[in-house]
Amino acid sequence: MEDRRARLSRTPDAVLETPDAVADWIDDHTRRATRPADLDAAAAGKRAKDPRDFSDSYRVNLSEASHGHTVHSGVRLPAEQLDFCCEAVTLNECDCVDPKPSLRKIRGRG
Repeated sequence: MEDRRARLSRTPDAVLETPDAVADWIDDHTRRATRPADLDAAAAGKRAKDPRDFSDSYRVNLSEASHGHTVHSGVRLPAEQLDFCCEAVTLNECDCVDPKPSLRKIRGRG
């Protein structure tokens, strides 16, 4: 896995502004990366319900993100290792979003 400096130097795949968004993003990527072929075949053009339970991982990722921690997750597949990382950054470290709307929202100013 890359070090923090390398991750911050790249353009992010997504800018996630809440702990819920972090947990959702990792959950979605984990589900897509590990989706069994029989779920794809069963869907046949419609969304099949995914019976797999990732709720423990979701709660851990949500908790870590809620505490302002960088969240790392990974999936070992037969042919490769996929790593997912949501890097916690301060407003000073992130040039991806305008900090003013976030500050107003967080501090409750109108």
